[in-house]
Formats: sequence, C-alpha cells, structure tokens
Amino acid sequence: MRVTRFLTAALPALGSVLSAASALAADFPEVEPNDRRADATPATMQCGDRVTGITTGADLFPLIGPGTADYFRIAVPSTPLLIRRYTLTIPPPVHGLSLHGHPVSDLTGDFLLQSATETPDGGRRVTWYGVGFSGLDQISARVTGSAGTPDPYAAALECSTETALFFPAILRAGNIRISTTTGAQVVLFQVPLTSQPGWTGNLLNLTFAPGEFLLGVAATVLYTPGSAQARTGFPDVVVPANAVSAASVRVTLEDSSGVPVTIHVPLGEAPAVGWVRFHVAGGGPGACCIGAGCIANMTADMCAAAGGVFLGGGVSCILDYCPRACCYGDGDCRFITAAACVLSNGEPQELGASCAAAQCPASPGSGCIDPIQVTVPAQLPFTDTRTSCGMSRSLTCASESEDVIYRLTVTAPICLRATVSAPGLTPTLAESTICPPCDGLARGNLDLLVLPPGTHWIAVRPSPCGEYTLLLEDCAPRACCLPNGSCEVLLPQVCTQLAGAPRAVGTTCAPNSCPSARTCCFADGSCQRIAVEPCTSAGGLVLVGEPDCTAGVCADVRGCCLRNGACIVTSPFECLRSLGSVLLPGTPCDGHCAAVCLPGDVNCDGAVNNFDIAPFIAVILEPGSVDPPAGWTSTPQCWQVRGCSADLDLSGSLNGFDVDPFIACVSSLPPPGRSCVPECLAGDMNCDGVVNNLDIDLFVLANIWTSSPTPPAGWRGSFACWNLHRCSGDINRDGTFNGFDRDPFVACMIQPPPPGDACPAP
Repeated sequence: MRVTRFLTAALPALGSVLSAASALAADFPEVEPNDRRADATPATMQCGDRVTGITTGADLFPLIGPGTADYFRIAVPSTPLLIRRYTLTIPPPVHGLSLHGHPVSDLTGDFLLQSATETPDGGRRVTWYGVGFSGLDQISARVTGSAGTPDPYAAALECSTETALFFPAILRAGNIRISTTTGAQVVLFQVPLTSQPGWTGNLLNLTFAPGEFLLGVAATVLYTPGSAQARTGFPDVVVPANAVSAASVRVTLEDSSGVPVTIHVPLGEAPAVGWVRFHVAGGGPGACCIGAGCIANMTADMCAAAGGVFLGGGVSCILDYCPRACCYGDGDCRFITAAACVLSNGEPQELGASCAAAQCPASPGSGCIDPIQVTVPAQLPFTDTRTSCGMSRSLTCASESEDVIYRLTVTAPICLRATVSAPGLTPTLAESTICPPCDGLARGNLDLLVLPPGTHWIAVRPSPCGEYTLLLEDCAPRACCLPNGSCEVLLPQVCTQLAGAPRAVGTTCAPNSCPSARTCCFADGSCQRIAVEPCTSAGGLVLVGEPDCTAGVCADVRGCCLRNGACIVTSPFECLRSLGSVLLPGTPCDGHCAAVCLPGDVNCDGAVNNFDIAPFIAVILEPGSVDPPAGWTSTPQCWQVRGCSADLDLSGSLNGFDVDPFIACVSSLPPPGRSCVPECLAGDMNCDGVVNNLDIDLFVLANIWTSSPTPPAGWRGSFACWNLHRCSGDINRDGTFNGFDRDPFVACMIQPPPPGDACPAP
C-alpha cells in the first residue's frame, strides 16, 4: 500500500526535530475494494497518522469506487500493560464513522460495535482502548458518505495513555466475585494473557490463581475479545458500545474472606472505560514490607519474624500495597496501604511513616470544631473554591461524607440561595441549625432558604472527590436578562426557569443592561432573535449583519468564505460551523474571499498541527514565489498570507530564523484556533488589553518604522510589545502591516471595541 509521508530532506535540521516531536504524520489511503470488514485496507499507524479516501455512499461489493463504504484495519504498535485510549476523528462535512467486530459464531461476519459521537465542530469520532498484550492494538473502522461528501476525507488517529487504579487490597486465590452497577459492565484481562470468553459482563464469578489482573470498567456494554454478543476480533482491544456519560462506576470485589471491597472507578469523556489493577495471592514465598522498604521471596513466617507485613505468596514488591500513615482532611490518620489511602480520599505519607510521626493537620472546614466562618448578609455574595477529599468522614448524613462545614452567623432575616458548581462531580449540600447539618440534603443547590437570625450550618460534599465552588447569595428579586434580550425584575429561580440569566443582587432593568438580541441560525434552517449566550447554548450560531429573522435568512444558501480563502455555497449555519464568513445574499463567490492568517497554521485549516509541516517547508524553500509551488495542497489564497502564517519570529521576513519557533510550536501544539505566536489584539498597539486613543500615537510610529527590528525612539511600549506590532497593526487582516491598515484603524478609533476585544476586520 502506498504511504505518503512529509519529506524534510531540504531542511535536515527541521526534519530531525519534527520527526521526534510528531513522528511525521502519515496518510494511509484506502485501497479498493475495501467495502467489507474482510477486505479492510490495512493501516499500521502511529498516533497522529490519518486514513484517507473518498466515499459518497455505503454500497457493498460487487460495486467498486467512491459509492462504496471504506473499511480500514487499524493497527497501532503497543507494549503490554500500556493502556491507551484511541480516537479516530473525521472533520466536517458529515461522514458516517463506526467501529466493527464480528458475531460470536461468525468470525468473518460484521457487527456494529460503536457508532460515532459528534465533535464540537460537527465532525464524528469513535473511541476504543488497547492494552498492548499482543504488541499490536487493532480494530476495524468503517467510513461512509453521501452525495454531500464528494471530496476526499482524512480521519486522524489520536492517542492518550490511561492510568489504572490500584485496588486497595490483595485478594486471596480461589473464588472471587466481581460485580458492578446496573447497566455497567467489566472486562477482565490476566497479565500477560488476554481476556477469555465469560470474562465480560455485569457479574463475574470466577476461580482465580495467583497473579496480576487488569479490570476494565464502563457505564455501558463492552465489546471485548471474549464478550458474549459480539467481539472485537482482536486479542487486546476493548470498545464501549455507546457514549453513556457517568463520572464513575461502582465496582465490588469479594474473595473467599467474605469481605466485599467497593471502589468508585472514575471515567473520562464518554464513551469511556476506567481501569483497575489488582493482585491475587496464593501460598509460598512473596513480598514482605519492612519499615521503609520491601524484600521479595520471603515466607510468611520469615516476614513476621522480621516485624514486616506479608503481602502474599507470589506477590512481588509493589510499594502501593505497603502500609504507611494516611492523613485525612479532618486530621484523622490511619495506618493503611497507599492504594487504600488514595481510594478513601486520604493523602499517603512516606513509606513506613507512622501516624505518630505524620502529625496529620486538619483543614479549615473539616468539621464542626473548625468550620469556615461566614457572616450573613454582610459577606454576601460569598464565594469559596476548594478541594474536598476525605474531610469529616464521620458525618454520615451526606453519604460518603467528604464534607466541608460552613458556620453561618445570620444577623438579620434573609432569603438565601446556596449553589455548588463542581464540573464532572455530583455535589450534595445540607443545611441545619445544628452540626453536623443532616437535614435538607439537596443536589447542587439549596434555594429560598429563609433564615432567621442565629447560627446555621451548611455542609458541602462533591462526589467522589474534587474541586468545587460554593456561592451564597441573596435570593431577593433582581434584574433578569431573558433570551430575547429583554429585562425583567424576577426571583433568581424564576429567571432560571425562563432560561434567563440573573444579574447581581440589587440590579434593576436599566437601559442596555442586558445583551441585545441577535439573529441566531440553527441547523434546521430556523431562526430566532435571541442573545448570543442562549443562542450558542441551544446549538445555534450568530449571523452577524442580519437585523431580523426575515424569511429564508437562515435557510437560503449563499456564498461562504472559508478560512483558506476558498468560497462555497451553503447555508449560513453550515458556513458558520466551518468557521467561515457568510456573504450578503446575491454576492457571488468569485473574488470576494481571502485567506485568514493564523501564525503557524500554514495550510489555513484553522489549527496548528502536524499537517502544517510540509506547507511550512515549502514556504521556507520558496518564500518569494508569487504563485504556490508544485505540491502546494492548500488554496492560492492561503499562499498569499504566508508572510503572516509562516513569519514566526515576527521579523517581517520569511527565512531560516522562523524554523526554531516553528519547531517549538509543533512540539507543543496550541489548541485549535490558537496561533504559534503570543496573542495580540488588532489595534492594541501598547499591549494593555484595550483598544483606545492611547494606541493612536504608537500606531502612527509603528506604521512608519514597521520594518525596524528594534523599537524606534518614542516607543512607549515594551520590547515584547514591539515584536507584536505587525500583528496588532494589521487591522485589515491581510497579513501585512502597511498603509492599507490606516482607514480601518481610524474607523476603529471612532467606535472602539469593548475592553479585551480587537478592532473588527473590515
């Protein structure tokens, strides 16, 4: 199969560094016929590589060509016990993307394991996991198209390494029962072997020999090498069936001791699998923890005679299982294993440290004796951000009781609203006139708390553990900005029920106190006049320059300028979703679009990544060429802004001095939409974050001395700010700071943008 890689022979130094940073991303084109899983195009990929092809349908053999589905057999070299999460992402326009395996009874058959989830930009993504036992993590992926996808696609592989939790106890050999939450599933792997039939499900009841095991946990059905309904077809790959969202999954293991041990396994972004490592001990010699060390191959009697803790027969020296002091937020201490300490939200101390030596400190708010003091209403609104892990474990009224306690001294009758935000966690609050406050448990917020003068207590518990922010505020009526841009004075909870945004306590509906309504387009072509935030929250996109929702304003197709300077005809919503600029109705595409410069994004696709390497090399080799060189894969308009996108040392010239900044940038990629150079605001010549009349003199000075490598006399900004002057002075966004920027700068000074915003592009 033909593999296309970026060649860097012309710039050996650049190539050698970039190969280490990005492994020089490869494209793996489809090879027809590949319309069935059995005929999948093989692709042995590295992270960052892409599979490519063209498909406009989902037809099957005997048809051959773009109208058929494309199957790929993706294989990624790996190592045992290196748990990796893989995602394959295909950008818009929308293609079908899915993972496939086979029915249990038909090894050559086809079974849909996972359909793609939508990415924020409207693309599609599938996710799977590999544990590397065979040295090659493999999966079958399928791409389909439609009449709207005649152009080539490129689906990129991304990888991340997962860390498995250590189970807090070593289990006994023999029968072990593994169970999990209803609807969730687990998969068992034995190290260094693979998973077996019967080792996937909601409940496993198996006989274990001594050894090390790996447990995968998901909130949904798992397809594995041995799952009952269908299988992945490869020995060490796990596929969650769908994107069920859950912060964690409860798993219980019980050996012959009859004592069940339950842990909460955290999950990442759905579809997700969490991982747990556990060990099973048998007879014979094993590891012995003695003081601050561990000795292998000791018998239980030898270990006891030495005053140590025997981990079990056949168990190696795993220091996470050696006991040490474990400190909790309330000052409590237990002498337990590091694994058990972490899973009970404690802080493990040094190996062998005793509780007497640890002297665990208590954190503020860790109990009724040392609460966080708040005076109400004098301190309202009150905001407190902190991390709760294991505080006040004795407060059983809040389930696992990782509580932080607040003591409220109320000096006048008040209506109070308590809100806890804890992304990815499930926060619980409780309020009472006694401590611990076990009354009135609520999820996330306590509203309309009518409190008389006196002492009141509030407990906060994020679950399972993490950072939260508590907000206490007056629940009196205040200005409420409604989605349509209007303002009414309402109670906060009424405002929220109407999808509005409550303003600060005491605010009234003054003129222009709420964001004005804008024209908001939705994917179905419908239109609403609402403010920006409710528009985007509802999945819409703001269409600038349209004052009303006139007939067809969001449904009729029109010209759209893409970031690379190309022009397409599509709906306003699809144009905005592609980060394009919508042309006025009736405006033809020809000659109206220019590429948008993002320093480092040399191919003008809106992101700095490995696919900018080859275009950057082409620019450095032929910086003065008027026309794009042979092999240029982006648009001619994109070539015209190379003086901005490839000038990474901000010198105003394209040369070898741009190589090192480019290497540094692609070695540590910025987020999509962010550039390789320090951010600047167009028009903010003095770099103070505000475009105003203080920038006028510096704009004039920089426009005269724009080619100077050092600040001219009279420059009142910093040297670093001077290095940004070609960016901050490029008001018309054509990639060059020159006389053509003067008129748009004057227009910007007449009507300056809000603080933090740049001068708008003309």
